[in-house]
Amino acid sequence: MNCGWLFVVAYLWMGLIITETLVKQFKHWRWKKMGATLSHLGLLLVLTSAFIGQNYIKRVKIYCAEGQTTWQALDDSNRVMMMPFGIKLNRFELEEYLPEHTPRQYRSHLTITSENNPDRQEAIEVNHPCKVDGWLLYQYSYETIGNGKFLSVFEAISDPWLSAVYVGFFLLMAGALLMLFNMKGETWQHWLPTIAIVGFGIATFSMETLQQEHLMPALQSRWFAPHIAAYIVAYTMLGVATAIAIVLMLRKSPTLRQLYITDNLVNAGLALMTLGMLMGALWAKEAWGHYWNWDPKETWAATTWLGYLMYIHLRIGKSGNPKWACLLLIFCFILLQMCWWGINYLPTAQATSLHTYNL
Repeated sequence: MNCGWLFVVAYLWMGLIITETLVKQFKHWRWKKMGATLSHLGLLLVLTSAFIGQNYIKRVKIYCAEGQTTWQALDDSNRVMMMPFGIKLNRFELEEYLPEHTPRQYRSHLTITSENNPDRQEAIEVNHPCKVDGWLLYQYSYETIGNGKFLSVFEAISDPWLSAVYVGFFLLMAGALLMLFNMKGETWQHWLPTIAIVGFGIATFSMETLQQEHLMPALQSRWFAPHIAAYIVAYTMLGVATAIAIVLMLRKSPTLRQLYITDNLVNAGLALMTLGMLMGALWAKEAWGHYWNWDPKETWAATTWLGYLMYIHLRIGKSGNPKWACLLLIFCFILLQMCWWGINYLPTAQATSLHTYNL
């Protein structure tokens, strides 16, 4: 793996902590803690399978002109390698927004020949890859080569550990949903899960209308509306929690009981943030072939998620100075602002981020 020793140590340390927590949870089993157990189990599975599987991923580029058949690909070192399947580009279609002439969608109509299967016809486009003999074939980009013809660029990826990562994703989703209903305090606070779900539904419906606008191909996905909606509602709840924390900070002696409302808001907000991150990872895998690419936006999202996770673990013990909990919550909200819009001002994000779009 191409990473520093400090990252590896932190990665393994986190894995050991989660393992120890799981052992304790199974040793002192309670159905009430099912959400936390599923979340820890899913996170451990994702960390382990992604770490090991990174060494087994194969990723190559395939270039094919209209009317051409090729069995060759280029790896990351630009070395030519033979593929277990061949593709013939029968026709390339490009749809554009007018009058801007920006891509609306582009797709390749292929005949795929493999050793194990007879010739078959496929049409692939962004967000719609196809599977060939254990490889996922993605529409990566295209080039104009003159005379009205195109050169289509594909990315083929073989990831044998992907299924294990997906199982971890869905365990995390189940844990997040159960955590959403883990409310405490006054009776009226138990309505927060309902408010979160209704808000998520309204936001999803509202975001659906945006898909009628001029969106680039990568944004035209079934994951677009729920991914954005989950974050909208999560940010709203975490913003309200921060406002309450600031009010409590201004009081002379806030009590731990007064933090219950912030705890519930953070539980609901973090659950929706987790769902948003996981849906974003599934979307990225469908569109680009990578569920996690250490994009600046993804890195800050993970940092923000870990910050709120730290707050929840600090509050599980219900001990310590309430003002420290409030300070941590305010700090987490600053991280959230950096994740939300602050990265737009980072030179690295402007140069390399996949989350910088030209609509």
